[in-house]
Amino acid sequence: MKQVHTKVTCDICEEVQYNWFYLKRHKASIHGIMPRDAIKCRLCPLIFKSDISLKKHLAAKHGSNY
Repeated sequence: MKQVHTKVTCDICEEVQYNWFYLKRHKASIHGIMPRDAIKCRLCPLIFKSDISLKKHLAAKHGSNY
């Protein structure tokens, strides 16, 4: 509960993010800092924790059936 619902601040630009995952996503897309375990969408700057999440994203946002 605390990990998901606790806002965090970027140590680079001080922008407040909703939680740690959104902070990782922010750092990847805005500052180019890619987490080791992240999977990046090849069509946009979003990152994901799993292949399943990426596939759902591709289908919903990019119309891809990969």
